[in-house]
Amino acid sequence: FLNDTKNDIKSNSTRNYFAGEGLSQVYEENTSSAPKNQNHRINARIDITLDSMNSIQLRPRFTAQSNRNAALLLTKTTQGANLLNASDNGLNTNSEGFNFSNNLLVRHKFRKQGRTASVDWYTNTAPKNSTPGQSSLVKSLESGIVLIDTIEQRGDNSYDKNEWEVNAEYTEPLNGDHSLLFVAKYQQAREETVINTYDVPADPASPPVLNSELSNEFYTKIPI
Repeated sequence: FLNDTKNDIKSNSTRNYFAGEGLSQVYEENTSSAPKNQNHRINARIDITLDSMNSIQLRPRFTAQSNRNAALLLTKTTQGANLLNASDNGLNTNSEGFNFSNNLLVRHKFRKQGRTASVDWYTNTAPKNSTPGQSSLVKSLESGIVLIDTIEQRGDNSYDKNEWEVNAEYTEPLNGDHSLLFVAKYQQAREETVINTYDVPADPASPPVLNSELSNEFYTKIPI
């Protein structure tokens, strides 16, 4: 399975605000974005019969995804010929990741009818990386003075998941249509999320600075 989509989205809006005495403000907003998504998916099932008593089944699954988007938001507020405020905001996102899982099922039938044993081993890994970036330029007029504020940030984020699980089952037939089922299960899993946000100085020669307030690390582990 393959899915590849690309969109080009644009919108414009204008609002007029009337405050009386001939005073009015005009707000203009222009937005544009170009998201692009790619998805790949492969599923399979393999059955292997070793003999009349034993069989093996494999069920691998693989998905891969890539997302990219460049968005721009421009705003402006004017009063007559005077510019009151304006902003220029840009957002870039790039993320890639995949998910691979597999089930290995081993089944055994005993000579006694209805007596069976099976072991199902499940594994999964799902890493993902993203590099978001945003920039903002804001101009405002205060007491006849034009104030300018700029922000530029970049991110380096990662997510990783690894787990495995084993399920063992044993069926013992009883009299008539009754039977006993014994189940044993064990699981291990670990998830890690790292979010690093950097402030980009105005001087191109200066390296980005880690913003600790917007950076985090999360860990989850089973069993604890």
